[in-house]
Amino acid sequence: VRNLTFQGISLDRGVSLTGPASHINFDGNIIDGGYAGGPGPSGFFFYGNGSDQTAVNVESNQIDHLDGDVNNSDGQCMTVAGGDRIEHDFAFSHNVCGPYIQDHYTQYGGIDGLVSDYNTFLGPLPANHTSACGGQTGCHNNTIQIFGSSDDVDFSNNYIWRTRSEAQAILWQEGTFKRMTINNNLIVDDPACFNGASCGEAPSLCQADGLTITNNTFVDQAWASLTVSSERDSQGVCPGDYSKGATEPATSGGSDNDISHNIAITPDGAKINGYSDYNIVTACGSGPCAWDENVSEDVSAAPSSPYTGARSTTEWRPAFVDGSQESHAAFRAWYQGPRGLAFSAGYQH
Repeated sequence: VRNLTFQGISLDRGVSLTGPASHINFDGNIIDGGYAGGPGPSGFFFYGNGSDQTAVNVESNQIDHLDGDVNNSDGQCMTVAGGDRIEHDFAFSHNVCGPYIQDHYTQYGGIDGLVSDYNTFLGPLPANHTSACGGQTGCHNNTIQIFGSSDDVDFSNNYIWRTRSEAQAILWQEGTFKRMTINNNLIVDDPACFNGASCGEAPSLCQADGLTITNNTFVDQAWASLTVSSERDSQGVCPGDYSKGATEPATSGGSDNDISHNIAITPDGAKINGYSDYNIVTACGSGPCAWDENVSEDVSAAPSSPYTGARSTTEWRPAFVDGSQESHAAFRAWYQGPRGLAFSAGYQH
């Protein structure tokens, strides 16, 4: 299958594309409900089945109500079931994903070339989504999840609103990753994260070279960038992350990593699952790594060695347009500022 465009279609089930494909476009469609086959109902489900899928664009679509089953963690706006970089040059851009997404908002196998930008990811979750995902333990509900070694991934200029991620909003694990960019995103989590919900940190990665995390704003989200040089262990924990129960230290590795000009805000310096605004567990071996001008109202927040930089943390509090200093404002009630900073962070749609 090649050189096809699907545009302006309204579906109460999703779309599945299996086998070799190239230059496929899904533009301006509405999906209310998910594809019932494959590993869970997805708005868009791609599986090369051993063959390449290349140049697939999913743009300007509305995908919502992927509720799955009360006893299952199904339901994703986009699923690419590749592995070991067999899927090439995908784009998931300018889409609205949510509300009522049962599982991960988007999930990818090992992928070579992915742009996911200018999307809006919306909560709330379905009513049957509990802290254990409908009875299953260990469910995450990440906004973007990539399992398996991947190259050239850009997750930028996205708005994530009250998705209540139950582990990480951004999760790349079980492999080595090169040239990964997380830039200019605004993540505003659900206030319920401070009222008993099991929410976690924002980005989490194992081994990364050429990692860029810059100009992001995380509101009501403690976050950690876990960049280490080996795959996560059998318990699903990155080596060196002792707060999660790691039994092995982070080994030296990682190069050309830049974690700078980010803002992390939690009300009154509160902690989520024991994390303060910045919790960096990392190893930086063969190349330069930067931590520069990251901002928090938690003056105790600091990166671990070897990251160094000017003004690692700065005491600063936001001002939302409704006058509050927390993320209880309504959808698109943007905060004012940041004022007095030498940079801006968090894309404002």
